[in-house]
Amino acid sequence: MARIRTVKPSFFSSLTVSTLPVTARLTFIGLWTYVDDEGRGLDEPRLVKAAVWPLDDKHTASKVEADLTRLADAGLIHRYTISDKHFLQIRSWNEHQRISHPATSDYPPPPEDSGGTPEDSANTPEELRNTPEPLRPEGKGKERNREGKGRGSRHGADVAVPDADPPRPEVADLCNLLADLIEANGSKRPKVTREWLDECRRLIDLDHRPPDEIAKAIRWAQHDQFWRANILSMPTLRARYDRLRLEAARTKHPPSGATRVDNGQDVIDAYLERIS
Repeated sequence: MARIRTVKPSFFSSLTVSTLPVTARLTFIGLWTYVDDEGRGLDEPRLVKAAVWPLDDKHTASKVEADLTRLADAGLIHRYTISDKHFLQIRSWNEHQRISHPATSDYPPPPEDSGGTPEDSANTPEELRNTPEPLRPEGKGKERNREGKGRGSRHGADVAVPDADPPRPEVADLCNLLADLIEANGSKRPKVTREWLDECRRLIDLDHRPPDEIAKAIRWAQHDQFWRANILSMPTLRARYDRLRLEAARTKHPPSGATRVDNGQDVIDAYLERIS
């Protein structure tokens, strides 16, 4: 059911939003009419396409998935999974929309330890808090780059973390592995932010995924033509992990268009054997 929402003029001058493709910006606005009165909805690209792009046959569900990935990477939405069901939450929803007599959501909120709601305005895009300061997904407070080589990293760590809280080695290694392979596929190397590190840690500690299994999943995803276009950050990897794992098990063969990166074929075979 479509809902009437408001758009602030500051949306169009937002530094965060201006970095996004035009289609992702329109999808973001459309999501406001798609989600319920608490800013939540089903994370299903086909449903979002039907609600936001109903008459545009060229903007397929696959392109909507790419839009959602960019919105999640920009910190504008949070994608999460509960009991094998996928949901999305628009961040800082209550700051952005003022709704009289809101209906209670039928969908569960993001887990408390998943970063579903920013803890303070430092993580909130400027158009949502009505200030000129842009979103800073790298983390809070004073930051620095930690340089050095981790296991599986050919370029060394590019990690922005608070001085007093260095990342666990296996977490930093996995994040750098994903950044390495994204760069190897021809994209600009992404920065490993605090959000990357936190989501990787949650994937290990809360979702109980072994680091070696995550590494294999990263390599499999970055060899697959569809997944490497949609897994461009660690938060997105965690949000799509179960779906990716099931797809890898379903195909039972190396993904089409695979290229050999870091002995990826051996890793694919081992990963498919493990999850079969």
